[in-house]
Amino acid sequence: MRQRLFVASTLILIQVGLAPARAAEGGLSTVALCPDINFSGFSVGSENAHIVEKIWWDAEQKSYFIQGPELAQRFLYPDEQHPVSQLKSDLAYVYKIPVDKKLTRVNENICRPKVEISSECQIAAVAGSLSQPALIFTAQYYDECERAPTRIVIRIENLTVGDRSGIQFSFYNAYRQVYDAGMDVFEGNNVFNMGYRLK
Repeated sequence: MRQRLFVASTLILIQVGLAPARAAEGGLSTVALCPDINFSGFSVGSENAHIVEKIWWDAEQKSYFIQGPELAQRFLYPDEQHPVSQLKSDLAYVYKIPVDKKLTRVNENICRPKVEISSECQIAAVAGSLSQPALIFTAQYYDECERAPTRIVIRIENLTVGDRSGIQFSFYNAYRQVYDAGMDVFEGNNVFNMGYRLK
């Protein structure tokens, strides 16, 4: 009996780990599964000036916060009230991604006039490694230039390699229905030069 329960639990865990974000649409709370991400790096601006690039979890506000143009671009500018130009002019601006909520960005640009953003947390079941909490970020929009619906799903986890720590981005492949590629960035490093990897 215990063995059957273990197998069933394992199958559920694997299915949850491979599925893109859906809890925000279904009203389920995933906050308890959110990884405690506290990452700090930099990007290089004009005259080789270092620009702060950060992402951190705030359990009280049930939200992730992002500062820095390079990291914010990964999340398609997650703010429904501020224009894209603000990202370039105010490098200290902090973007908020609430977990289990939807944001809608309008007037993004000519090709993407509207972008729907949502996020949830889940246990990422990764073949060949330990399962761990992950943030799943989803952006959906209709690309008017390509005349096609587009969906981007990114999984973000804490990363530890030896004595180095950072964050790991994995990208959802809708055709294969797995997270099959990604980027690693280590604490204190240039986020623009993320290490690219294939699973």
